[in-house]
Amino acid sequence: MEGPLQLLAAEAKCKKWKVITWSDSTEELKKVTYIAALIVVVLVSQFLLQVVSEMMAGHLGKLSFSGVNITNLL
Repeated sequence: MEGPLQLLAAEAKCKKWKVITWSDSTEELKKVTYIAALIVVVLVSQFLLQVVSEMMAGHLGKLSFSGVNITNLL
């Protein structure tokens, strides 16, 4: 009796090569760009959150500013 991996290997041998066109490449690039853009938005938001908290604590004094900086590093 063949296992699932053996069946997948047998199916892979039967498949023919697919020709990759520019339209296929652009569609894949659009999908990857969409995901990358979301990641960039999240990273920028996290950075700005730290910057804003440091700016707000900076108005309170040096001790508060130092505490926020240490907290952001952890």
